[in-house]
Amino acid sequence: MKKRVKDMTAKELDKALDEPELVNLSPKGAKAKKQRKKRIALWVSLGFVFLLLAGIGALIFVVSNDLGKSFSGGIFGLLQKEKLKTDEHGRTNVLIFGADDIGLTDSIMVASVDQETGDRLTFSVPRDLYVKHGCGKGKINEVYSCEVRRGKTEAEAAQALASKITEITGVEVQYVVSLDFTVLKELVDRVGGIEVVIPHNMAEENGSCNFRYKEGQVVKMNGEQALCFSRARNSNGGYGIPNDFERGRNQQRVIRSLQTAALNDGKLLTPTAALSTIDSMGKHLRTSLHTNELRSALDLLKGSGDGNDRGEYTFMDKERGVYLLRDECTVSTTEAPCGANGGQMILVPAGTTDWYNYAKIHEHFAEVMAG
Repeated sequence: MKKRVKDMTAKELDKALDEPELVNLSPKGAKAKKQRKKRIALWVSLGFVFLLLAGIGALIFVVSNDLGKSFSGGIFGLLQKEKLKTDEHGRTNVLIFGADDIGLTDSIMVASVDQETGDRLTFSVPRDLYVKHGCGKGKINEVYSCEVRRGKTEAEAAQALASKITEITGVEVQYVVSLDFTVLKELVDRVGGIEVVIPHNMAEENGSCNFRYKEGQVVKMNGEQALCFSRARNSNGGYGIPNDFERGRNQQRVIRSLQTAALNDGKLLTPTAALSTIDSMGKHLRTSLHTNELRSALDLLKGSGDGNDRGEYTFMDKERGVYLLRDECTVSTTEAPCGANGGQMILVPAGTTDWYNYAKIHEHFAEVMAG
């Protein structure tokens, strides 16, 4: 006899349709479902790892590419810490120069730091100093562009300028830094500005550079203002910048104030902070520093904050009684006075008729470096 199935009301039928169907899985079916979940989790994990590695690889490529523009060596050099090169007196001397669009180096200075004591100083080399170079004879600001025209690389041209600085001053140069004013402006802004003590009344009215400062005034400069101060040259009604020697000293004041600001807050003196500026540096800065020396360089800058800061030096300094150069003219006849028919005002060593005799200059800078 067949069992009678109970008739369901409409309400009971709706309730049955709303309830999920229960599937009675066998042990074999449950195992298969578990394996499918593992495979899905594995592929998700592999996809995440792939994206992560791709991101890291892209970062390494970008950083390595920019590092390669600014430093010799690769990104893995940052994991090492090689000591910086020094001269026989234990000083690290760095040539810092800026070239314009045609390669003339109107800003040339040397920053020197004692590795042990932190004693530091800077001196500027006047752009109008007359020298022999690879293209013949001319002002020292032509040395770099001459070598580039001769087919040399930027690094080789920079080294030629460094060798010429050593020939003139007797100061051995261990490292070279070539930068444009974009780097200076950005670095000043990154440390929140710099404070500069104005040496004498001065003003400038030239395009976007308009300022009037009083002697002894302490001015907090942002990047743009520091750039104007560095480039000021008595143009369009300006006053108080008597010669190119003083302009060189102003550039030294900016560099040294930047170093002081960086020492005070440490914003530029950690590997992380230094790497954060690589993108800009890669486009606007070149240096002979190796990546495995970067950490030592940062440590040296930190340590120099405890050393004696001896300020700015130049070839002509009335306050110190230093007169190493004199004005001369490449055309000295009455018929062709200086400035006419190709004649130009130049600077040559004082106390000698030999324009390429640097003995007195060597003596002076030997005393300077010895302290």
